[in-house]
Amino acid sequence: MPDEKQVDTVALELRFPPGLRVTSIEQKPGWMSELLRDASGNAIGVRWTGKLAPMQFTELGLLAANPATGSELVWSAIQTFADGTRIEWSGPPGSKAPAPRVTLSAK
Repeated sequence: MPDEKQVDTVALELRFPPGLRVTSIEQKPGWMSELLRDASGNAIGVRWTGKLAPMQFTELGLLAANPATGSELVWSAIQTFADGTRIEWSGPPGSKAPAPRVTLSAK
């Protein structure tokens, strides 16, 4: 996650693609994580809170098992800044705020 604004990033909420089975969330020093669940108790995302200075980046990771079918995982993310502004990373490729995407391939 980069911070390209002139204000600290204070949170990142990441929604998991359908069919992804998350098994572990990275515990990064200086950051807290909260697993997000739906009404049935299924993990649907994670929210990290902490502090990332302007013009810096960090990596926040997770371990997961890919779905049995499909060729692409499309994620949705919301980056929140100390001034209360947010960027929703959920747009199409080439947009100002594209959704993160992962292409899957057979072994």
